[in-house]
Amino acid sequence: MDRQKFVEMILVDSIFIIEVLLRNTYSALRNEKQDHIFKQPYLLQDIWYDMWLLENQLPFFILDEFLNLNEVVEKIPVENDYPTVIYLTYKFFEDLEAVNGKLHKLINCKKEVKHFTDFLRICHLPSYLPSDPPGEKKVITAPSVTQLHQAGVRFELSESKESFDIKFEKGTLKIPQLKLQLETESLFRNMIAFEQRHCPDNYINDYVFIIHHLVNTPKDVELLVQKQIIENWLPDKEGVSTLINNLSRGTTLNPHNFYFSKLCKDLKEYRETRCNMWRANLKQNYFNTPWASISVIGAIFLILLTVLQAVFSVIQVESQSNNC
Repeated sequence: MDRQKFVEMILVDSIFIIEVLLRNTYSALRNEKQDHIFKQPYLLQDIWYDMWLLENQLPFFILDEFLNLNEVVEKIPVENDYPTVIYLTYKFFEDLEAVNGKLHKLINCKKEVKHFTDFLRICHLPSYLPSDPPGEKKVITAPSVTQLHQAGVRFELSESKESFDIKFEKGTLKIPQLKLQLETESLFRNMIAFEQRHCPDNYINDYVFIIHHLVNTPKDVELLVQKQIIENWLPDKEGVSTLINNLSRGTTLNPHNFYFSKLCKDLKEYRETRCNMWRANLKQNYFNTPWASISVIGAIFLILLTVLQAVFSVIQVESQSNNC
C-alpha cells in the first residue's frame, strides 16, 4: 500500500469511528431516516467485534486529533465537559459488564490508553495486586470444580463485580459471576494477544488460566451454573467447557509471576487433606437425603445394639463360669 492509500484508509476509518462514537453518546446527532446502524441494534454489536480486533486498532492519539477539529466540535450538542475519546469509548462499550462502572478506573489510569483493545483490557484488570515476594516460584495448578466438590469445598456467588476477586476462605470458594456469550472468546483472545506482546504483566492470561483449571468439563460447568456463578448464554453446557478450553490455547504462564498462585496453593492443600475428603464422602454419599441419613443412623443404632448384646453375653458367660 502506498503512502496516499494508507493515509486515506486511516482517514476514512477514523471518521467512521468518531461518527459512531458521537452518535452512540448523543442521540440528537442521529438521522433517523438515513442512519443504517442505530436502527439495527445487532449491527452495532457486529461493530463491537470489529472495534476490539487487535489487527483493526487505530491509536487513540489519532482519534483525539480528529475529535478536536472545529468541524466536529461544532456538531457536539454540549456546552461544558467536552467529551474525550476515553469517555466516548466508555459510553460505547458501557453495556459490557466488565466496562460498566469503570470510567473512574480509566480516567485515573497512570498509563496512556493506546486503543480499544487496551481500553477493554484495562477495564478487566484487577484493582488490587498480590503482595507475594517477586522471583519466588509459585503454584500454578489447581483442582477442578468437580474435584474440589468431592473434597467438600462449597461454592458461592461472590457479590464482587471484579472478575479477579476469587477468594477461598474456610472451605468456601467465592467466585464473581462469569457471563459467557458468543463474543466472549473473541474479546478475550484479542486481549490476551495484545498483552502477550505489549504488556509486562499478563493478568488476562492468568485469569483465563485459572478458569480453565477450575472449569474443565461439562460437569464443572453444571456445578457452577447451579450456583449461578456461570451465566451461560451459549446453546449448551458443553459449549462452555469448549470455549474455556479454546481460550487457554496459546496462553503462556510465568511461574514466578502468577496472579492466582496463593489461591491455587490453598485449593490444592485443602483437597489433599484426607479428613476433608472423608468428611465430604460421608456427607455426599450417606447424608445427601433425609432418608439416606435415617438409614445410616438406623444402621449405626443396630450395630451399637449388636455390640452391646455381645458385651452382655460375654459378661453373662464370665459370671456363670465364676459361680461354677
